[in-house]
Amino acid sequence: MIRFLLVLLVLPMLAISDEDVIHDHMEGMKKDFKTINTLVAEPGKDEDLLKAIDSMQRHIVGSKCEVPYLIAEDTPEADRPAALVDYRARMADLLAGFARLEGHVLRGEREKAVALVAELDAQRKAGHRLYQ
Repeated sequence: MIRFLLVLLVLPMLAISDEDVIHDHMEGMKKDFKTINTLVAEPGKDEDLLKAIDSMQRHIVGSKCEVPYLIAEDTPEADRPAALVDYRARMADLLAGFARLEGHVLRGEREKAVALVAELDAQRKAGHRLYQ
């Protein structure tokens, strides 16, 4: 039963994605993260910070169902379903983290926001080591 559910989850993702789509989203995320990292500690910049967080969330949603090149080309076919599940779960965790960040900013919880950005950066780096 679990294998069947895994196949249903992963099957739509097995089609090779357009490399430009995921690349564009990843470049957008890189730009947004730099903006977020700069603005998170600056009171009075919340409007720009929230715009960058929104853009980041959109890029995450846009890329989480894409297939990274390393999975599509360098991962053995038998290992791809598990690699895709791991990638998508990491992207879902990242999306949840940026939703929490948005909440901290909206509530004026600057210290929590700054700390969370550091955690999200560590998550981002761990994902890059695997899939970039």
